[in-house]
Amino acid sequence: MVSSCCAWADRIGSAIVISSGAVYADARAGLSVRAGLPGAIPEEQPLLAPGDETYSTRKVGLEQVLLDAGTLPVTLLRAGHPRPAPARTRASGTFVKRALDKRPVRVLAYRGLSRFHTISTVNLAS
Repeated sequence: MVSSCCAWADRIGSAIVISSGAVYADARAGLSVRAGLPGAIPEEQPLLAPGDETYSTRKVGLEQVLLDAGTLPVTLLRAGHPRPAPARTRASGTFVKRALDKRPVRVLAYRGLSRFHTISTVNLAS
């Protein structure tokens, strides 16, 4: 897939890649910070080592291949929790059901303070 993209560089002009906040490494253990940090992740946070082991390491590999190819400008969007549309997770369904039932209270993880809010990949792409 990556080699095909680079071969099309003269026809597409640039690439905008939906990546993930899961590419950042936890300085203590070298694991993805996505599960362990409730706050914002600075862009200077080290990345995981690329590899085939996990979703996160494969994302890092994809990013590096595209950036290192140098054949086209690349924009990386590292969303906190991208989800395909329509969301099929139970949490999303519960939230929508509560809103449709006109319940006065919305239950948000971490009281809505988490930086890892879900975002539809369709909305992110637009």
